[in-house]
Amino acid sequence: MAVAIILFLAPQSHYVPRGVLLPTQVKRSPTSPDVVRALKVRPDGVPVLGHINIEKHFAKNDTQAQQQIWALAKQMAAKAGANAVVIKVFQVGSFIKGHYIYVFRGVAVSAPSNAMPIDMEF
Repeated sequence: MAVAIILFLAPQSHYVPRGVLLPTQVKRSPTSPDVVRALKVRPDGVPVLGHINIEKHFAKNDTQAQQQIWALAKQMAAKAGANAVVIKVFQVGSFIKGHYIYVFRGVAVSAPSNAMPIDMEF
């Protein structure tokens, strides 16, 4: 009975993605996250508007975690006025058995419309 009460009162772990946008000196008006797309490489001459760093801890590997991270990355890029994110790192790692972490590193840019996007379907 005491164990059941302790388990009931113990806080649940609800991991949400946490991140930071490090803006550059190039300023643009914010855009909509709906227009932000993913790129593999930065096109020549395209200004960097910010650096995006996101992490999310989780107990199991699932596509929902990836979708949450990508949605946050798009919001951060849009805040910087970008229409694309050049993805540097988007991977999962494990440092404790049964505990995983997603790491996302990207660069917010204002890319031309003919830049080749990559598919971010999960």
